[in-house]
Amino acid sequence: MHLDDTQLILLSRASQREDHGLEVGAANERHDRAIRTLLRRKLLQAVPKEGNLPFWRTGKDGAPESLIITAAGLKALEGGEEPARTPRAPKRPAKAGAKPGKSGSVAKAPPAGKTAKVVSLLKRTKGATVAEIMNSTGWQAHSVRAALTGLRKKGMTVERTDTGTYRVG
Repeated sequence: MHLDDTQLILLSRASQREDHGLEVGAANERHDRAIRTLLRRKLLQAVPKEGNLPFWRTGKDGAPESLIITAAGLKALEGGEEPARTPRAPKRPAKAGAKPGKSGSVAKAPPAGKTAKVVSLLKRTKGATVAEIMNSTGWQAHSVRAALTGLRKKGMTVERTDTGTYRVG
């Protein structure tokens, strides 16, 4: 599945939040188009706004709505394929201050696709630079950095040396 830069940025933003909510920011046509596409592909889901989830829009019934990244969205961000079905949105967002890996967090799948390629590069003795990862995956630099952040969020220890080389420790 191909995701453009705007779609990757939006999914990456949502994946970095503990509640997986998307902060949309100021309205612009590029974001609106990307959000419509991500909703149609079921990589994002509109849910009733609860707790600290960011406001997206007012729904048809007048209730505030938020956007959250789905399991398919998380998988697509990793470079994997979209599953046939996506689970329902959580009934309530994770508690504020909850630690990653505790109940309410998304299950960690083993890296697949391009993410697995990134992990194998990082496991080399010399590690990998952003440029090497870009050449290997075809990603842009911001996508490489987002992938490194995603690996850290999954509990991997990604170290950066003084020379700008990244390694899994």
